[in-house]
Amino acid sequence: MSAQPAGARRPAGRDAGAARAPGLPLRLYGALSPALAALAPLAAPLLPKLREGLRGRRGLDDRIEAAAAAAQGCVWFHVTSVGEYEQARPLIAALREQPGHPPLVVTHFSPSGRHFAERRPCADIHEYLPLDRPRAMERLVAAWRPRLLVFVKFDCWPNQVLAADRAGVPIVLMAGSLRPGSTRLHPLARPLYRDLFDRFAHIGVCTQEDQRRFVDELGVHCPVSVTGDTRAEQVILRWEAAQGGATAAALRALGGRLLVLGSTWPPDEKLWLPVLGACGRRIPTCASC
Repeated sequence: MSAQPAGARRPAGRDAGAARAPGLPLRLYGALSPALAALAPLAAPLLPKLREGLRGRRGLDDRIEAAAAAAQGCVWFHVTSVGEYEQARPLIAALREQPGHPPLVVTHFSPSGRHFAERRPCADIHEYLPLDRPRAMERLVAAWRPRLLVFVKFDCWPNQVLAADRAGVPIVLMAGSLRPGSTRLHPLARPLYRDLFDRFAHIGVCTQEDQRRFVDELGVHCPVSVTGDTRAEQVILRWEAAQGGATAAALRALGGRLLVLGSTWPPDEKLWLPVLGACGRRIPTCASC
């Protein structure tokens, strides 16, 4: 699904050093972020996921430098956790099919996403993202020299964006979303995020409502297009890959039509439960699970 981009067009990339200066909110964030990162170990005893993430980042600077030769000129994807990684995988798979494709690199923020990628890798390099400090991000961009930085959904770290922007790396967002009531739309947060997203070459969002919120409510000036949610492609790819497996055979043995409600939350179930009985009555061959 696609739609005409909204917002004013900006160059897809610039020479290193040509980035405009950050506004006051981004400058304040940059000044405070090293102190905030330094506080992380103090909070780690109370937060198991943070503790595991810090443990996984031990020796990260050395690993980044060691991967530099293989990563230079890469298409760099950044994902938060498992869900965003799954959204990135169809595009990574499509890039991998291209002859002479550049190195494909994925950085992960959460330990769960990193561990999931260890079991199901799809890129040439998978690594943790450093904590968002200016010098750490500048070292990473200088070491890997990416040709493109792709954020997935919403996990856009300001110092990471600024480091790539200063190096002239084009930045895009895929499967972007901006929910009603998001903290990014708060009056105090809007100037920072508007400044941040206006450094992107393009923003691809899931729905027209996301597009409207980016353009009309957040006020970004870079192009914003409705490109859809790649989770749909991932479902198709996984189904096609499983066609010859035991799970697919068991589902086919049920016969008729099968309605699968996966990863549902109580509000979803509240909507669906009254409908399932009607589905069974109208379509006798329909089974649900």
